Amino acid sequence: MVYRYKLSEIMCCGRRRKYRRHHDPDLPVQRADVYPGNHIPIAKGRLLLGPDVATYVIAFILICVPSILFFVFTCRYFVQYIGWAVAVPITLIGFLLFMTDMYCLIRVGTIDPGILPKNTECYKEFFDITEDVEPGYHNQEALEAPPNKEIEIDGIVLPLKWCSTCKIYRTPRASHCSRCDCCIERFDHHCPWTGTCIGQRNHRYFFFFVTITTLMCLYGVFACGLQIGITINAFMIQDASLYFGGAFFDVLISCPVSFVLFFYALIMILSVGSLSAYHFYLITQNQTTYDKIQDKFSHKRNPFNHGAKANIIEVLFSPLPASRLCLDQKIVLNEMIQEEAIAERITLEHEDAEQE
Repeated sequence: MVYRYKLSEIMCCGRRRKYRRHHDPDLPVQRADVYPGNHIPIAKGRLLLGPDVATYVIAFILICVPSILFFVFTCRYFVQYIGWAVAVPITLIGFLLFMTDMYCLIRVGTIDPGILPKNTECYKEFFDITEDVEPGYHNQEALEAPPNKEIEIDGIVLPLKWCSTCKIYRTPRASHCSRCDCCIERFDHHCPWTGTCIGQRNHRYFFFFVTITTLMCLYGVFACGLQIGITINAFMIQDASLYFGGAFFDVLISCPVSFVLFFYALIMILSVGSLSAYHFYLITQNQTTYDKIQDKFSHKRNPFNHGAKANIIEVLFSPLPASRLCLDQKIVLNEMIQEEAIAERITLEHEDAEQE
C-alpha cells in the first residue's frame, strides 16, 4: 500500500513544529521532529544545535579566517625565506592546533549539553505519576507547583527545586535557561559563541575549546613575532643607518598580515586565556560558573569537591553520561496529538471556571 506525504503542523509545548506526516494516523514519528524546546535537532537527532546559530557561525569565522591567513602568509614566508626545515614544523603544529580547536568547537555546539526532558506528551513514558519523583524526572499529575524537596549528598542537604516551566524536579545543580527553554543538568552558563548552554555533557569540550584556542593564539604570537623579528633584523642589516623604529614601519608595510595577526592573537589571549584559567580553577573546585555567581557554597561545604585531581578526572575525563532526550526514538504521533488536545481542553476549562 502506497501512502502520500504532506507537510503538517502540531502544537508541541506551545510551539509550532513542522514535520512530514504520513496519512496513516498510527505512524510513529521521530521524537526529534517534535522536540519541545529551542534547540534544533538535525540528522535525526544525532546533532543538536542551540538557538544562537548566528553567533555560533561568527565564532567559526573568527577562528577560521585568521587561521587561513596565517597558513597563506606567515607559513609561506618561512617556506620562501627560511627553509622547509623550519616551515614544515611551524605549519604542521599550527594545523594540528587548528583542527583540534575546530573539533572541540563542533562538539561543544552540536551535542546535548545535558537537557532534562520536559513534562510533555513527547516524553510521556518517562513520567512518574507517583508523588515520590526522582530529580530530573516528572510528575504527570502535578497541576500546581509542589513544594521544594531536599536531597542529602555527602552529609550536605541540597534543595531540589521545581521548575514551573518544564514541570519537573531539577537535579541539585540544574538550572532553567530561558534562551534554550529547558533545564540543563550541571548548568554552567549560556554561551552565545557556542550557540548553546554549557552543562554536564559539553563542559569538557568547552574547556578544551577555550584552552586550545589560547594555545593557538600563543603559537600565533610566537610565529608572527618570529617573522616580524627576522624581517626587522634583515632590514637593519641591509641598511646599517636604519634605526629600530624605521625598520618597524618598513616591516608594517612588508608583512601587514602577520603584523595584524600578531596583535589579534594578543587580544584573544587576554580574553579567551583568562576564561580558560578561570574555568580551570572552577574545575579544580568542582564548581560551575552558576554556582560561583549564586555563591552556593560560601556558607557550607561543597559536597561535590573531592580534591583537585579527582575533580579534574570527573569533569574532564570521566565517561560521558548518555543523553536523556532519546531523540532517535519514535513515538506514535496520533496518540500524542489526542492527549495534548485533551490537556489543552482541560486547561481552557480551568481558565473559564476561574473567570466565572
